[in-house]
Amino acid sequence: MAGILTGKIAVVTGGSAGIGYAVAKRLATAEAKVILASRNPQSKNSPKARRST
Repeated sequence: MAGILTGKIAVVTGGSAGIGYAVAKRLATAEAKVILASRNPQSKNSPKARRST
């Protein structure tokens, strides 16, 4: 699937955990630009905190 979403933008709600996080990772692997929406961006599970993973 890598590369098939190049140049596309995906908005993922609930992207800080669970299914939303897994979907966001998969979209990023396919080279989409991913925008995450989360209720608590300061959470230890936030995408910013996980960026090094």
